[in-house]
Amino acid sequence: SGIVAYVLLMGSTLWGLFISAQFVKDWSPGVVSLTLHSTISWLSLVLGLIHALLLLFDEYFAYTLGDLFVPFTGPYRPEAVGLGTLAFWIIIVVTLSFPFKKRLGHTVWKKLHYASYAAFGLVSLHGLFAGTEGTNIGLRLLIGAGVLFVVLLLGMRMGKTQVQPAAKARGTHTLSQSK
Repeated sequence: SGIVAYVLLMGSTLWGLFISAQFVKDWSPGVVSLTLHSTISWLSLVLGLIHALLLLFDEYFAYTLGDLFVPFTGPYRPEAVGLGTLAFWIIIVVTLSFPFKKRLGHTVWKKLHYASYAAFGLVSLHGLFAGTEGTNIGLRLLIGAGVLFVVLLLGMRMGKTQVQPAAKARGTHTLSQSK
């Protein structure tokens, strides 16, 4: 459940970058794109919760609900597990913001969503250092590819944001503005 939750979080993060960079605007209507993004986020959150709750049935370590929901307090690798717990709380806040986008306003909602990059990084570290699968080459490749794609798309997104204001200041149009 943890790996599937990670893949869903990666998908949500990448899809959010596709939306914000307007890579999908010509073939995916905004409402559909945002609904897909929100749904994937909710699924990631639910599977992350299931992943945590399954630790209550662990035969090697005795977890309590407090251990699961208070970062850095559990009996096994508290630092690495705590990164996942902290990320879980960030993901809750970001995911809960979807239905409140209009109330929050786009600017606040967008700034709140920046925290999702931190959550993705924390979950990536959690996956590498907290679980027994962290040394598995397949998991390392999955996490490495996820981080690489997120960083590349985020870099492209940030570059696009910086190019457009500069073009507007000069009074010229970028390719995306002329469409």
